[in-house]
Amino acid sequence: MRDSIPKFARYFFPALSFCIISCGATLPLQEITTAKQEVTRAKLFNAEKYAKSEFDESRTNLLSVHENVSGQSPDLKKVAQLAQTSTEKAKSAVNKSLPKYVKDLQKEVESSLESANAALAESLAADIYEQASLLKAEGDEIVKNADAKLAKNDPAGNEIAYDEYEKGIKRYKESILVSEKAKDLSLAQTQAVIDSTSDIETNLDLIEKYSNKDKTVLAKISNLREEYKSSTAMMETGSLRDGFKKAEKIRSDSNELMTTVILPYAKERIKLATTKIEDADKLLKSSENSSKSSVAADNLTASKEAFTSSVDLLGKERFYDSIQQSDESIRLAEESLKADEAKDSDLSTKKRSSDNAIDKAREEADAKDSLPVKKKNKTEKAEKNSQLPESTIHWKKHIVKKRIPPETLWRIAADRKYLGNKNLWKEIYKANQKKISNPDLIYPNQVILIPTKTAKAKSKSKK
Repeated sequence: MRDSIPKFARYFFPALSFCIISCGATLPLQEITTAKQEVTRAKLFNAEKYAKSEFDESRTNLLSVHENVSGQSPDLKKVAQLAQTSTEKAKSAVNKSLPKYVKDLQKEVESSLESANAALAESLAADIYEQASLLKAEGDEIVKNADAKLAKNDPAGNEIAYDEYEKGIKRYKESILVSEKAKDLSLAQTQAVIDSTSDIETNLDLIEKYSNKDKTVLAKISNLREEYKSSTAMMETGSLRDGFKKAEKIRSDSNELMTTVILPYAKERIKLATTKIEDADKLLKSSENSSKSSVAADNLTASKEAFTSSVDLLGKERFYDSIQQSDESIRLAEESLKADEAKDSDLSTKKRSSDNAIDKAREEADAKDSLPVKKKNKTEKAEKNSQLPESTIHWKKHIVKKRIPPETLWRIAADRKYLGNKNLWKEIYKANQKKISNPDLIYPNQVILIPTKTAKAKSKSKK
């Protein structure tokens, strides 16, 4: 603000005060003050540029006032006359400058709003940006009315027009301040905007994974990566709007490429899952062993759940997630198909174990009989203390239910009717590893076995 005041004014009023005292306060103080105010006002509206001759004349007269009052015998009549002339010339400079100053200020307001919009202020600081736009619109309306009055060239109307120009200028300056605030607020969110485009890199990685090293596809991926780096650099340097717009185009192109590359593979996995489920269904219907059927049915139910999820995800164009669910559906269906082999293998193993146990028991009995009586009694007592009767191990069956939030191993473990401690979820996982390949994925209607707190306590007491 200091620079907007003519240099002579810095020394003018101290000298004027001295002169007032020495002259008995007879100077035309009001006229001099008014002249100084009008010169300052003319400078504020850039009269040095738009009305140079009038402004220079006004300032020259004010300087003459200074020279007169600084003398030993100032001509008070001449001082008053010079002050009035300075005031008139300053007002003339203001009136001549206002229409031109307003036009330049309009451009400055538009530039300020555009700069804020380039920083995505219209989205990231919507309320503040809208306020800046409304202030500009109000200023435009006021200036439009002032232009219309000035065009009529009516002295009375001209005075009103000049007042309205100043009101319009006030709105424009407020708009500039608010739009700068909106811009700063938007730029403060630059990293969040960049992070919102990170899925592009993930998509490109997936496309590359399923590209089968196709050179054409790999070349497209490489180009899209370079374009994405460019868009990120634009956003980092403040061009959020253009950088984000470019990122959106890259996302669209990568989605199109993903559809070309991954969609066929995702459909193939769904097709294979369908076949596996059908085969498992047939096996289950032909099965006569209830124990085997129960295990197969649980796996098949879980397989169908994963299959339904896979189809749903494919419809949402979440191809990678769809493939993951299809793979899980295929795995579970294959577990059902292996039920017969697993059952036969279990029976054979149990028979061999039983036979081996009988042979071992006979050998141990013979060995005991050959021991002295005292040593034989000690051996029998030690064996008795180390045995854990199978009847002390208790398991509970749990059927996974559809819930919100969904059931998880740690939620089941935390249930007081089971383990009562979420950190013991690994105990459940270890007991059901044949059914659960991923501890983070369990499905509704899946049957799992849970070791109870009683079983764990008894097991520890026997060790």
